[in-house]
Amino acid sequence: MTPLPVARSIRKFLVLTLALGTIAAGTFIIEAPPAEAKRMSCLQKYRACQVRCSSNGGVGSDGWYSCHNRTCAPQFDRCG
Repeated sequence: MTPLPVARSIRKFLVLTLALGTIAAGTFIIEAPPAEAKRMSCLQKYRACQVRCSSNGGVGSDGWYSCHNRTCAPQFDRCG
């Protein structure tokens, strides 16, 4: 009947290892510095908005025009 105590000690070892690994991973995640956003000028944001609209609807379609008038024009009208 020796396998029972061995299995119990292996289980305790695995639980302890898992707990310590979780704590170590959590500490690493908490200590990670926040990522900084890329600084963009108003004209760069306006151009990126136009590119997103053209990729969604295509340049010649009404989808691009309505997307541009709905999102890009109101947000970035004062860039120039």
